[in-house]
Amino acid sequence: MVGPTTNSAFTERLRLRYPLGSPEAELMAELRREGFEIFPGRKDRFFDFSHVAHRNGRAGLTEADWDVYWRADEGRITAIWGESFLTFF
Repeated sequence: MVGPTTNSAFTERLRLRYPLGSPEAELMAELRREGFEIFPGRKDRFFDFSHVAHRNGRAGLTEADWDVYWRADEGRITAIWGESFLTFF
């Protein structure tokens, strides 16, 4: 069984911690410290983000995935949002 968690709450926490205009380098450093892998973004007719950071965790019969997406201009965050998913085995 797979289902998204309340992504708006995750996004809200990200935006409180990293408000628009925050240094992108600070966000990337913190995500790496928290065990996220960072990948290049994608810009086409379906996607528009500078980078995505992914983290996976497992506890017992539950697996959680977290993704953080953002856009940046001149090293400053211009947009940030997140998604999280839980999988139950």
